[in-house]
Amino acid sequence: MEYSFESFIKFINKNKVLTLSVIITSFFLCALQFFYRFPVYFLPDTIVLFFAMWALANIKQEVSLGIIFTAIILIGYICFSPSNFDIEYSNSFLVTIKPFLYLLILYLCSSQVLKINLSNLVYSILFIYPIIIIFNIFLWYLKFGFFMTRPNFIFENNFEIPLILICFLIIVYIYKERSFIIYLTLALIIFLTGSRSGLLGFLMISTAYFFTLSKLHKVYFGLALLTVVGYSFYVRGVPELNTNSIDRVQTFYAMLEYYNYSLKNIFIEPFGVGIYQKVPNYICQPFAQFAEWFTGSYFNCDPILFQSFFSRSLYQIGIFGILYIFLAFYIELNKKLGWKLSVLVLIPIFTASLSVGGISNGLSFIAILLVIMTFNQNRLSFENPNS
Repeated sequence: MEYSFESFIKFINKNKVLTLSVIITSFFLCALQFFYRFPVYFLPDTIVLFFAMWALANIKQEVSLGIIFTAIILIGYICFSPSNFDIEYSNSFLVTIKPFLYLLILYLCSSQVLKINLSNLVYSILFIYPIIIIFNIFLWYLKFGFFMTRPNFIFENNFEIPLILICFLIIVYIYKERSFIIYLTLALIIFLTGSRSGLLGFLMISTAYFFTLSKLHKVYFGLALLTVVGYSFYVRGVPELNTNSIDRVQTFYAMLEYYNYSLKNIFIEPFGVGIYQKVPNYICQPFAQFAEWFTGSYFNCDPILFQSFFSRSLYQIGIFGILYIFLAFYIELNKKLGWKLSVLVLIPIFTASLSVGGISNGLSFIAILLVIMTFNQNRLSFENPNS
């Protein structure tokens, strides 16, 4: 197999009808979600579930001992977390423990090699996504008469951006593609989406990417980066510079109130209060209207309403639980990808975790699986060109 931008262009020219069909179908799905707002949060995990079933049926690898530790920790949280009172609402604790389930799947499939050419999928995601979000902006303008500053496909763009950033990393660091059009496409996506967590991940990845460029491309790089940052901090408004105006920061401060803003108190409960516990009412009360919008009740202090993975997980599974998840992902990725690419892959997922689900979101885990599968496929193709 050939993995390059040129081979992708050849594929597009050779399969114009297929390419057009994919774009039209994407437009249809985007419009369908725009006008009717179907519940789609389960789709990424459904894909992960089917992949896990296939990987388990075709397992051909030694499984890391990390699977034992992860399973023990997961069982511990499920079986030994204190129960909530019968009069309380049940909370969405599954979202908090999903990273442990994802780790178990990763341990079982980190050596899998898919037979289909994944490079066409990776390039397609990166290049078709900006077309889709421009279409979403167009739909907003038709319906509301103004340009949407936070366009998306079918999920909130904070969920979609980690996948896009990781596709860029695959192209640059696995396929060794040095065409600057790749970076400009990524910059355009971040420019259009207006995601703060996406911008942070983009800036961190751009720092590493800068050192791979020629002198001329570094000039173009600087212009593109300044344009994206300028749009985010000026066109979206100066208040974006004020962290107190960011709802995720406010909810994180509220969660820190439980610990009296003390690092010592955080380490007193290193494994959290348990996955079934509600957020105390005195913390949730200032966000009552937000709770009603998010959970359907002013009194439902489900930790999920705090959205950020770090905010709710600090309370439910504690600082040690959070550190274990990221460290375990890094160790397993490092075995396959090396430390540099492993760190880069976790950056957009880490920054998304500051805002939304991040590492507990199915799209982020699909991105991790994608980088593992493309690396394995590329390595096999390099070792055996006739494979």
